[in-house]
Amino acid sequence: MLTKIAGGDIIDPVNGRLDKGDLWIKDDKIVPAPAGGAADRTIEASGCIVMAGAIDIHSHIGGGNVNTARLLLPEQHAAHQLRPAMTPLANAGWSTFQTGCLYAKMGFTTVVEPAMSPGAALHTHLELADIPIIDKATLAILGNDDFLLSMIRDDAPRTMIEDYVAWTVASTRALGVKVINAGAAAAFKENVRTFSLDDVVPSYGVSSRKIVKTLQVAVDSLGLPHPLHVHCNNLGSPGSADTAAATIAAADGLPLHLAHLQFYGYGTEGKRGFSSAAARLAELVNATPEVTIDIGQVMFGQTVTVSSDVMRQFSARGSAHPKKTVIHDGDGNGGGIVPYSYGKDFYGTMQWAIGLELFLLIDDPWRVFFTTDHPNGAPFTAYPALFELLMSREARTEMAAGLSLSALALSTL
Repeated sequence: MLTKIAGGDIIDPVNGRLDKGDLWIKDDKIVPAPAGGAADRTIEASGCIVMAGAIDIHSHIGGGNVNTARLLLPEQHAAHQLRPAMTPLANAGWSTFQTGCLYAKMGFTTVVEPAMSPGAALHTHLELADIPIIDKATLAILGNDDFLLSMIRDDAPRTMIEDYVAWTVASTRALGVKVINAGAAAAFKENVRTFSLDDVVPSYGVSSRKIVKTLQVAVDSLGLPHPLHVHCNNLGSPGSADTAAATIAAADGLPLHLAHLQFYGYGTEGKRGFSSAAARLAELVNATPEVTIDIGQVMFGQTVTVSSDVMRQFSARGSAHPKKTVIHDGDGNGGGIVPYSYGKDFYGTMQWAIGLELFLLIDDPWRVFFTTDHPNGAPFTAYPALFELLMSREARTEMAAGLSLSALALSTL
C-alpha cells in the first residue's frame, strides 16, 4: 500500500530536510517519491509538522514502584485533568490510559521504563501492555542481586556472567540492563547508609566500580541495543559531580549511558555548600564520545520521586511533601516512594538551572536525551514548557526573574 502524507512541514535533521512537501510511505517504510505513482491513500497534512515520533528513554511508567506511588498518593496529580467522578480509578493519577494518550498528544511514540526488577517483569509487561498508542520497552535491573555479586566475588568466568546477563534480559523481555547505585542496595541490608564508587559491599568484598565495569563489559560483549544504563552513586548529594566524573572516566572506551545527570551536577561551592558543577560535567561528556546521558530536568511544583535506589530514598524520606513515604527492601532491588515539591528557593532554582546548563553546554545533541526522569524531576506533562525553555532565551530570562538570584549566580545559565 502506497501512502502519501501531503503538504506538511517536514523536519528531518538526519537528512538535513526542513521544508514543506510530501512524504511517501510503502509497506510501513518511508520511500522516495514514485515516478508518476498514484497514492492508494492520501493524508492531508497542510499546517501540520511531519517528523519522527519522539522517544523518551527514561520514564517510570509501569511496575512496582509506580503502582506503590499510586497507592501512596491517590489524590489526583495537579498536572493532569480530573477524571469524571464514579469511573474506574477516578482518584488515581498516572493511569495507564492517561500515560499513553498524554504522551501521544505530545508527539511521543516510544517510551522506555528504565527500572524493571526482574522478579516483577511479568507484572511490568502486563501493565505496559495496557498503555495505548505508544511503543514500550524496559531495562532490567542488575547489580545488587546475590547471584551476580557472588559470581563477581568468586571471579567467575566472564562467559558465565555474560550468560547470566543474557538470560536475565531474555527471560524478562528487556531491551537492556540498568544498574542502580551498584552494590548499595546490598550494602543497605548491612546497615550501610552511604556508598560511593570505590566502596565495597560487605559480605561480598566487591566494589561498586567493579560491578559497573563487569556489567558494562557484559552488555557490550552481548551486543545489546542499549549500553549499560547507569544510575550513579550519591544521587542528589553536594559533591556528587565527583562521582559522576569518576564514572564517566571509568567508561574507558566502552559505551556507557549515565541516567538523569542533572541529579549529579552538584558542587560544594558557596556559603550553602551547594553549587552548579554542570559546566564541568558537560566538558567531560564532550570529551568522552563513548558516553551518552539523559538529563532528568527539574521543573517546579509537586511531584513524587520513585526509585529502586533504596539507600537514597531512605535518606530522603525526611524531605517528603506531603509527609508520607514507602521504603521497601526487596530481593536484590528495593526501592522507595518519596513525594516531593520543587520550590523556587535556592535549592530548587539551582537544580532547575543545572539541568538547563547540561542541555545547552553539551555539544553533541545526539548524545543528550530529553528527560525529566518522570516523575522524579517533574511529570512528563511538563515537557512542552521545558521545550520552550530550551528553545527560547527570552523564556529562560522570564522564568529566572522569579527565582533565587543567589542560586543563579552560582551557575553559568
